[in-house]
Amino acid sequence: MATSDVLLSKTFIASGNGLSAALDQFIFVKMGTNKKVLPAGAGERTIGIAQGTAINAQGLDVGSVGFSKLRLAGTVSANQYLKPDTNGEGVRHLGDTPGAALAC
Repeated sequence: MATSDVLLSKTFIASGNGLSAALDQFIFVKMGTNKKVLPAGAGERTIGIAQGTAINAQGLDVGSVGFSKLRLAGTVSANQYLKPDTNGEGVRHLGDTPGAALAC
């Protein structure tokens, strides 16, 4: 059973309605050029994991430190680094540098 224990989260304003569906909970998000959050794309730097849903210009909690659920787009094992895919879902990071998250 997946659990969350987010130690540090911050509320940001959502950009557009791209974070409004139940499927958008627990995906990687990034900061947009307008200082609003939106789903992270493949290989992009993230600011955390969306902890809920929001419509345009409403608040969205983003967890950045601690343990969080994360939607996965593939199979991963414990202690593997993760990065966002094109939809912000977690996939295995195969690079030499740490990814955006670590699977537990």
